[in-house]
Amino acid sequence: MKILLLFISLFCVHFTIRAQTVEEIITKYTAARGGIEKLKAIKTIHMEGSCIQFGKLFKLVKNIENKKFYRADQILTHNTFSTVINSDGVWHVINKKAKKIPDSIAYNYQYRLDIEGSLVDYISKGHKVELLGKDTATGGQQCYKIKFTSNIGVEIIYWIDTVNYFKVQSSIMERSMIPNKYGELESRQMLKDVIFYKNYKNINGIIFPYVELMNMYNEKGELVNTINTYYEIIEIDKPLKPRVYKLK
Repeated sequence: MKILLLFISLFCVHFTIRAQTVEEIITKYTAARGGIEKLKAIKTIHMEGSCIQFGKLFKLVKNIENKKFYRADQILTHNTFSTVINSDGVWHVINKKAKKIPDSIAYNYQYRLDIEGSLVDYISKGHKVELLGKDTATGGQQCYKIKFTSNIGVEIIYWIDTVNYFKVQSSIMERSMIPNKYGELESRQMLKDVIFYKNYKNINGIIFPYVELMNMYNEKGELVNTINTYYEIIEIDKPLKPRVYKLK
């Protein structure tokens, strides 16, 4: 009897460990968002909403062509601040004046081009993942903690809910870019961006978060900025207007 109980116990432990492999977790995450076929079929996405940072309310408009183009416009009264990723690199555009981000830093932005998400079909993209175990996200949810390393070396930590397999939180190190007195972009301190994802909704069978709350920490772990984003419109495969692609 003792031998039988020991066998059953070992079998259960083996089954539990097997059920928590990183491949299975990402497969369930992909399915929870709508399935790999629907996600990979997305060509463009158009998003509108608002974001709050430095105590100011900005109108936010994003347009992305999968794997090819990204544009995020923050509009405050008569001023527009944009981040553009195209075949020539990454640009900050302030009131139609474009400044290119150095290539040594621009590579860190490339994950934003991936509409379906970096974890979806990660093997064929040349990315690597590692399960770091379970962890409690800032909101209190029990999550699987996954370390993602892109094919160009960018590292992102993801927290995936253990119940519904939605993405709850992510963390990435990025270098801040700030214009100097000559209007030239300068590389400043490294910041850790921690993003919380909430209010998921179904758009044509695909799940998207409508709220993204970002906390930015310096290398000392001090909170230096917050950017809270609230989407009101998300449209899939809407043709992007030609003017969206222009820097000026």
